[in-house]
Amino acid sequence: MSCDGRRLFLKDNESPHRSAVATEWFKEHSYEFRTLSWPPNFPDNSIEHIFNVLQRVVLRSSPSRTTIA
Repeated sequence: MSCDGRRLFLKDNESPHRSAVATEWFKEHSYEFRTLSWPPNFPDNSIEHIFNVLQRVVLRSSPSRTTIA
């Protein structure tokens, strides 16, 4: 969510995001979404950040492993 309460959409200039249908849909729903432009093929892939956070949460909440010899 952005500070104005609208959802954020990361627009990375891929063809589905530039299509006439998508452009019109975002115009009609601009009160719901705030779009953020992102360079295409940007090396800083946002999903990697999400996976890193998820991994830390899972590791923190998992019971520690012990071995019995």
